[in-house]
Amino acid sequence: MNKLMDILVNFLAVMFYEAGNWIIIVFAGVNVFFYFRTKRAIKKTDDIFHPRNDKVNRVSARMQWSPEEISKLKDMRKGLVKQYTWYANITAIFPLLGILGTVAALVTYSDVTMMENFMVALSTTLLGVFCAIVFKGIDAGLSGPLDVIIEDADYVIHEYEKKEAQE
Repeated sequence: MNKLMDILVNFLAVMFYEAGNWIIIVFAGVNVFFYFRTKRAIKKTDDIFHPRNDKVNRVSARMQWSPEEISKLKDMRKGLVKQYTWYANITAIFPLLGILGTVAALVTYSDVTMMENFMVALSTTLLGVFCAIVFKGIDAGLSGPLDVIIEDADYVIHEYEKKEAQE
């Protein structure tokens, strides 16, 4: 069992040692994808509450909703939360990927010098922390509008269901 564990640890260490920065960059690309999908979903949902002509004419949003519109709103809300959850969770793992790169570089059983291992450890840590900071900063601009949209959707859905229960 120890031999199998050694093989597994060595495999993971060498794999992350060789491609640690690229793994972090791929995750960053995936996170950019989820950012734009979330941003687009926020805009789409906001357009339901405030159509363009409402914004131009400064008219308040409508309060009459059909069952189909409520169903669509529920689906959009669910999709929006799912998109954002992916974005937030990927953002949260960047420091962990940096630490994993550090550990992998320090436990790699190879013929390279300790200084080369140390440089790989530092570069993966730096890239992981840098990505975490950048995406967390972007998250600050994303979470505010998202919270407003979710609150609006919850309010409309709750009011619609309350009205339906009274009828």
